[in-house]
Amino acid sequence: KWGVVGVKFRSSGRVPKAIVDAWSNQFENNSDFNPINFRMKDEVPAISEQGILNFEFEIPEDIDYVLATPTAPRRFDGGVGYPSPQEIVSAIESSDPPHEEYIRENIRAGIEVDSHSELIKLRPTLAPSRPKQSEDMTRK
Repeated sequence: KWGVVGVKFRSSGRVPKAIVDAWSNQFENNSDFNPINFRMKDEVPAISEQGILNFEFEIPEDIDYVLATPTAPRRFDGGVGYPSPQEIVSAIESSDPPHEEYIRENIRAGIEVDSHSELIKLRPTLAPSRPKQSEDMTRK
């Protein structure tokens, strides 16, 4: 119960209603699924009761739907809320070998959150070694 596959359908209606309805029914008729498990504190859950991803993003024109895996947030240290940048760096440094690729690759790909600059200050090796995709594209 750590995660679930959610979907975001293109709003143009190119996906047949029968498919959209069947997807929603799978979630609405599943007593083990509760979207409240896919949020932190008072946030809006990342997935709706119908299994629809509950956040906005642009779907490319040639794609009819996107699947993604929201995960149930869980702190192994008993803390509440998101870990601080210092807690994240401490977790990286206590792993053997240090696991920093996830954050470094997110930053390189342009997937950033407010804490990334603080993470890089605390652990400079988190800075990506290559420019972001958007920078790569502007050089062409």
